[in-house]
Amino acid sequence: MYSFLVIIVTIFFGGLLAFLGDRVGMKVGKKRLSIFGLRPKYTSMIITVLTGFFIAGLTLMVLMLMSEYVRTAVFRLTIIQDELQNAVKRVDTLTKQINEKEAEIKEKDIQIEQKIEEILNKEIEYNKLQAERQKVEKDLEVTSKQLVEAKRQFKQAEAALTVTKNELEIKQNRVLTLTSLRDELESQVTSLKSQEERYLQEIKHLQSEKIRMENEIVDISSKPIQFIVGEILVDKVVSSTVNTETAFNNIIQPILQEANEIAMKRGGRIPGKSNYALRVSERKIAEICVQITELKTKAVLRVLVEKNSVIGEPVIVTLELLPNQLIFKKGEVITEAEVTGDTLESDLRNRMLIMLLLAYNKAITEGIVRDGHNLEMVPIQEVARMINEIKADKDSKFKICLIADEDIYRINQLKVHFELRKI
Repeated sequence: MYSFLVIIVTIFFGGLLAFLGDRVGMKVGKKRLSIFGLRPKYTSMIITVLTGFFIAGLTLMVLMLMSEYVRTAVFRLTIIQDELQNAVKRVDTLTKQINEKEAEIKEKDIQIEQKIEEILNKEIEYNKLQAERQKVEKDLEVTSKQLVEAKRQFKQAEAALTVTKNELEIKQNRVLTLTSLRDELESQVTSLKSQEERYLQEIKHLQSEKIRMENEIVDISSKPIQFIVGEILVDKVVSSTVNTETAFNNIIQPILQEANEIAMKRGGRIPGKSNYALRVSERKIAEICVQITELKTKAVLRVLVEKNSVIGEPVIVTLELLPNQLIFKKGEVITEAEVTGDTLESDLRNRMLIMLLLAYNKAITEGIVRDGHNLEMVPIQEVARMINEIKADKDSKFKICLIADEDIYRINQLKVHFELRKI
């Protein structure tokens, strides 16, 4: 609607100025005026031309005053075209960067799939070894049964040979027949003996193989367990990152390096590697990186032992990301214990110390970060005052409660105090 109004006003002013120019030209022509010594005819033409210039200029001014698009087209068109070209170049650059990042992500996915395939192949090889071991044990059992049967047949053959000899002495007329029979039996005995020797060699081989496997099992079982499933090697407070690559480089890799140093100091090793002891799922690392980028608040990242392991073996770990949440409300009783006034002072101190340790372990189980300073110790004066109050009333029973001073979140310090309640 506004554009139509601009067109109508422009047409109106153009017509009005044309009319006025025509009237001025007619009056100049009638009065036969002259400027710069020119003839009236040329003077009238000059005035008409100037009127046309004025009409065009005034029309352009009216359009610029009434329309911002006209002002932009007259004064900023070249600038806008340059800005458009620069924007197109930036879009091309960003598109190229996006394509490069997508290629990197595809390459990472291929590497992860290769790692998963390697792990699956290792598991298949392990299962094959187990199956071979079971097969060897079954073969050993079958061979043992065959040996027993061979010994039985050998005894039967010896008995038959003895009977044959007796018959030879009794029946001289069948000497040739018995001799041939004896030779045949002796050949059978020889065959059985050779078969027995072969079975004995197989048994020795299988027994040595069994002893070797048992020694390997005993060697593994005799080593002390250094890492227990569920043990926390490292935990840190982390924040969200812009992308998964930053999350891995700035958060995951440093915390895994710290956990690896702890594992190496305690005897963890990967065969063939002298400077690394951890085994962690590539898929789990990728999953945690994505979770870190999606964080809305701070969180606690833990490196946990996934399986029991012994000295000299790899330490299998996993990652756990716990969002910052409330674990204890202000005034909540974390732990409590009942005592009497005749309890020894040393027992009371030990009981209160155990309560502090129980609260600390409970907070760790709930996900509070361990930084060495997250447990605010209760002042010794408060402990002494409470012990004196208990000892002053030896005939009464009391309940010692360990209470949260304030709302405690996973990334906060564990601030507690003791409270004595008479039963």
